[in-house]
Parts: sequence; C-alpha cells; structure tokens
Amino acid sequence: SVIVAEDFCTTFPGWCVAKLCNAKLIYNAHELIIPDPNKKMSRRDKFWYFLEKWTIRRADMVIAGNSERADLMSHHYSLKQKPTIMRNIPMLQESKVDSTKLLKKIPSLTRRSTDEIILLYQGDMSLSRGIGRFVQALKYLDSNFRLFLAGEGPDLEDFKKMGRPFEREGRFVALGRFEHDLLPAITASADLGIVCYPYHGLNNIYCASNKIFEYAMAGLPILSTIQPPLEKMVKEFQIGKLVREQDSPEYIAALIKDLAMNKTVYKKKLSKYVEKFSWEEEATRVEKSIAR
Repeated sequence: SVIVAEDFCTTFPGWCVAKLCNAKLIYNAHELIIPDPNKKMSRRDKFWYFLEKWTIRRADMVIAGNSERADLMSHHYSLKQKPTIMRNIPMLQESKVDSTKLLKKIPSLTRRSTDEIILLYQGDMSLSRGIGRFVQALKYLDSNFRLFLAGEGPDLEDFKKMGRPFEREGRFVALGRFEHDLLPAITASADLGIVCYPYHGLNNIYCASNKIFEYAMAGLPILSTIQPPLEKMVKEFQIGKLVREQDSPEYIAALIKDLAMNKTVYKKKLSKYVEKFSWEEEATRVEKSIAR
C-alpha cells in the first residue's frame, strides 16, 4: 500500500511502481539535488534533478533530513505541504565489543598516559572537507594530544603523508577501514569528536549529519565546521566549538585545548542534548505522519 523512494535516483521509478500498485508514494530525500547558483550542474545531476522536480509534487509525502532542507525544498518546488523532518539519528546502542577486545584489534588506541586526549574524525577521507587543518593543528598541541582518522576515501593517502611527522611520535593514526561492529567502541574510546563538511555546495551547507548524534551519544564534546544546521545545534545546546572556513590550524588547536580543559562541563550538556533528540521520538513522529 505504500512505496518508499529512497534518494533522488529512485523518484521516477518509485512513482511508476506506486501507480502500478495503486499505492501511496513517500519520497525520502537523503541528498539535495537542487541547483546551486554558485556551481555549474553536471549532466548527471541535471537528469536526476529533472526527475525529482517532476515527481516530488506528485508524491503523497516527502521526508527531509532537517528543517533547513525541508524549507529549501518546500520553497524551491512550491510544495503544497512542507516535507516531514526525519533527522539522521542512529539508535542508541551499547558497544558489543569491550575495551579489551578493541585494544587487541587496534592496539594504537591504548592510552599512553592518564592525561591523554584522543581526537577522533569518522567519515569520508576527502581534502574538500578541510580535515587537513585538524592534522596540522597537532603542531600547536602538546604531546598528550593524539588524532585518529577512521574511515576511507579518495584522499586517505594524502592525509597519511600529512600526518607522518606526528605518526612517528605516536600522535597521528589513520585507521582506514574497519569492521562496522567496532565503530561504537572506537567512538567511546575517544575524548573529542570532529564533524567536518565542505563549506560549499547546498548538500554540504545544509548537511544532515549523523556523526554529531553518534559523538553526543558517546559523550564526546564536538568540534564542528559551521554549516547552519550544525551551528544551530552546537550553539543552542553548547555541546562544542565551531570552526569557520578562515580559521587557521593554530586557532583550531586553541579550540581543541578549550574543549579538553572543559570536557566535564560539556559532557553534562551532551546528556541533555541526547535526551532531546532520540531515534524513538523521531521514528514515532514520522510514523504518525505516514499514518495521516
């Protein structure tokens, strides 16, 4: 009775199947394909945009990743009904891997001292995200600060080269790809979480990050780039610090020091943030919208 089209490449096929089945069509927009006035659109994106533009007004319900995306889509496509918001919140779950097993698999996560501060970035290893500045910030931090990069991407080797001087000191580790079951344990083993997106492109500017929720659930104060949805959450709940496009590695190092010094204060605010945003509440609200 209901066909769910996930992402822009399924909009038209989803509509066709819904018509054949006499079903309702729900379009869940994971990405923004709306043209960016500051960027030339590829032929591929033009094709998907055309299909989304044609289908979205014919959908019975549209889902967007945050309020900013919902407003943008509603205005751009002149939708009669504003998209339902479903934030990218994961389920709160305890790690199935204890610290002993984790350290056996990834010995580099072993703490070398009681005052050590572990910085963690999880996600796509792309230079466009500006991760390089966080690697360079190690130059302005004491030896007890270490940076771990978890994930794969096109520029992973570039980051490894960038971090080589710090790697010799045991302060930089590129974990690369690892088993998904290890992710919650790796997150919980860190002290501070880095959320990093490019400052250009509508899909990045209005990002719907799951990482900010994952770090918060693990009690990690957040160092985040300053896209509007991230800025709104970080400022409102005071769960971390924000990095502007022009900020230097030295300035970022100062933000990291501040987060480390006030970690206990941030942890209290993070618990309130996690109470405010839960997967269960998000799911219930969306289920009600579907039922209507």
